[in-house]
Amino acid sequence: MESLNPERYPAGSYLPGEVVVELAEPTLSNASRLLAAFAALLGEDPAEVLERLAAQPVLRALRLHLRPGLGELEACRRILTSPLVRYAEPNLVFRAAVTVPDDPRYPQQWNLWDTYGINADVAWDLQRGSSSLTLAVIDTGIDFTHPDLAGRILSNGYDFVNGDPNPADDDGHGTMIAGIACANCDNLRGVAGIDWYAGIMPIKALDSNGQGSLDAVVNSIYHAANHGAAVINMSFTSSTFSKMLQDAVEYAHSQGCVMVAAAGNEGTTLVDYPAGLTYVIGVGSIGADGKRSYFSNHNSSVDLVAPGENIWTTDLGDTYSRDTYSRGNGTSEAAPHVSAAALLVRAEYPGSTPEEVWRRLRDGARDLGSPGYDEEYGWGLLDLYASLRVPLVSITSPGDYSYPASGKVSATASSANIGIKYLELWVDGELEETHTLAVPSSSVSHTFASWDLSGLGEGTHQIAVKAVDGGGTVSGGQAVTVFRNTTQPRPSTDWYLAEGCTAFGFEEYVLVQNPNPSPVEVEIT
Repeated sequence: MESLNPERYPAGSYLPGEVVVELAEPTLSNASRLLAAFAALLGEDPAEVLERLAAQPVLRALRLHLRPGLGELEACRRILTSPLVRYAEPNLVFRAAVTVPDDPRYPQQWNLWDTYGINADVAWDLQRGSSSLTLAVIDTGIDFTHPDLAGRILSNGYDFVNGDPNPADDDGHGTMIAGIACANCDNLRGVAGIDWYAGIMPIKALDSNGQGSLDAVVNSIYHAANHGAAVINMSFTSSTFSKMLQDAVEYAHSQGCVMVAAAGNEGTTLVDYPAGLTYVIGVGSIGADGKRSYFSNHNSSVDLVAPGENIWTTDLGDTYSRDTYSRGNGTSEAAPHVSAAALLVRAEYPGSTPEEVWRRLRDGARDLGSPGYDEEYGWGLLDLYASLRVPLVSITSPGDYSYPASGKVSATASSANIGIKYLELWVDGELEETHTLAVPSSSVSHTFASWDLSGLGEGTHQIAVKAVDGGGTVSGGQAVTVFRNTTQPRPSTDWYLAEGCTAFGFEEYVLVQNPNPSPVEVEIT
């Protein structure tokens, strides 16, 4: 009993409302007797506990949930009075050992490990990247001789400013962006990048003044997509929309590229491009205090925020030293945090589509500002550790933008790094049904049985499924939109219009509105 001194169990060292028991003789029969003897202490049905234990391959440490109001240490003292029990302890929390690379400036890289950093230090215990993946950095080029980028720079880049295959950096901006994402780690030199192994494809679209042209940017995107880039970083902006740029982005998306861009540094509601385009993750900036940087644009193009103030990284060398580093500020510096995170997600979940990568980044983000999405912080602060763990949910029925008259909601969920304990069904913001797994699993498929789509009223509805871990701290979800329409014609993929004109040949216009989230092609014949 002396070992249950409260001083040995400080706050946060164990899970509230839980204890772990080891039986003197670990058999299912003894577990059943124990549960019956202490049923009054439990916050769950002893029969369900026994069912869970029976499914476990090892019957040594038994996890028990206590009834509300009962202290963990007090429960342990009571349970230890039974001759069936060898040990009873609070359910201690174990955390991954934090990776601390030996790069000299790592202690100054608050963006990787501090309160409002991206949790790279704990994420590295799960995933550090893959040499089979490529990050295309469309920028001012790269310093090929920088020692902290040695072995990472690929030879398939191009200079679209000068028209040659040598995208050397003559400004420094591109080298800084590449270093934030992919500087070599744990090499007793300089700074630590976020991805330890990915190759860097340098593509020069901006000149020595940091200025580029539409043709260079567009050609750079096509080049990256055609040469195997998994992720494309675009730390540049224009305040003007371009259909040509939009087409290039859509092409890269069709080739499986994740695209990330800076939201802009005007500090206003101005929408910049390419961050404002569909399929591009727009990134705003925060400081070490977790507040939006004064220069960071805040508008609908902001999908996530990441550290963008006082960011140590590689810089363009000079005659005296190639081993040069400096601090940068801007949404340009924030963007490569997200690009590198996308690389690690793709390394952890090979074969992920751009949409699946985005959903893990979004669902793993730490909410800042107003609850849910807001234009100051988007979906929140990039959290690399959470994004590697968050479950990916796919609603298999009903289909998105469908018209189901009836039927059940089915979904799958998976995560490589947590056990999924609950699946929740939400309809128009209300929790309708919860499925609890007897044993947490990394993969689950389920059809919700008690609620039917026939209960929907006329109009538009949102069906969402959320997967949650046993501690209730990590969750991921997906939502689909469905319609109940019994009074109006449904949209059709084929429209037949009969139009005439006067003898004077007045011009005619046909307006087609697309309510769906993805682009459609319309052919008028």
